[in-house]
Amino acid sequence: MLAAGALTIAFGALMYNLYWPAGEPVDHGCGTDPPGPAALVAVDAESGELLWSRRVGHASVVVRGDGVVAVGGFGGALRGIDASNGEIVWCSDTGRGSEGGLRVAAAGQVLAFYSPDDHVVGLDPTTGTERWRTPINQRDSAVDSPGPTVQFDSAVRLIGGDVLMITDGAADASVLMAMDPDTGRELKPSPAALPGIENIAVFGGWRLVASHSPDPNRHELLLELIDTETGSQLWSRAAPGYLASLALTSDGNPLVVVVDQSGGTATTLNGTLLSVYSGDNGYLVWQQSIDRGSSGVYPGKPGTVVVSSGQQLSAFSTDTSEVQWAVDSGNPGRQRPYTETGVYVDVVYMPGQDAYIGIVTATRPYRD
Repeated sequence: MLAAGALTIAFGALMYNLYWPAGEPVDHGCGTDPPGPAALVAVDAESGELLWSRRVGHASVVVRGDGVVAVGGFGGALRGIDASNGEIVWCSDTGRGSEGGLRVAAAGQVLAFYSPDDHVVGLDPTTGTERWRTPINQRDSAVDSPGPTVQFDSAVRLIGGDVLMITDGAADASVLMAMDPDTGRELKPSPAALPGIENIAVFGGWRLVASHSPDPNRHELLLELIDTETGSQLWSRAAPGYLASLALTSDGNPLVVVVDQSGGTATTLNGTLLSVYSGDNGYLVWQQSIDRGSSGVYPGKPGTVVVSSGQQLSAFSTDTSEVQWAVDSGNPGRQRPYTETGVYVDVVYMPGQDAYIGIVTATRPYRD
């Protein structure tokens, strides 16, 4: 009997990847996905060892629940997958026509998504049942301020954490609502406008707001670290780079992690740097050269930060900058016509399983 795994067979000059996912797919009321290029891959946070993997058709977003990861799939389906073994345990139809239009976030003890009728819906992460449904408040949108009109259906973003925030997704982002994730009720007053946001990371009791420098000759991020319990700003600073996230030391103290390829200039350098700044004062703690193709930085296990590059994950010690492990799991989602191995597009850390679970998406071969 064949175990769950991968097998590569040669047909003349053709190399073809076959894969048997753990368990049999179950539709749970949403139907089955057509074949697609995405797979979930789970690796042990301590060693990088592959724990399990599963094809998930068409998917581009994974969020963390309580023992479950939720994956946005083809046709607007949101599936809950057991983080310990990859088994599908529930499915919710969000009403979205494709995974590209699905906005979802983990906040408090719920998984929230944005519905086509302009509501935010909170789901129980264990069962997928609906807990609340709240209409979105658009009165503070960019429509009432200078600049282009925002098309909410394509621009709304959900940002998770202890508070669920809904922004209009514009270049100068504004918060439409802040919500209590347990009840779905709007919190007032809502947070102020957040101008020029590039990304927001919420992790371990801190919120990092990163925006691009307005100077076109400086490839810098303007960083602001906020204590989510008190709402107070701990510090702000400019740092060279284009991608930022949060991490924790082994003692649970915050760090800000930035990926940089230009040294803050308008010229791309020969290498890529992973820079780590203290959460106490914003001072640089260490820098490490990493793979030039690195595309994602993910917080998780205290003392570790994980970086994705193609279909490889690398774990660095936040205390020493040393590489703890690096693993290339291949891509079990690879199949015709998606025969190229592709890249990781999203990764989450699951504390209960002490595992990183990510979506790796295969691609079609390039054709002139």
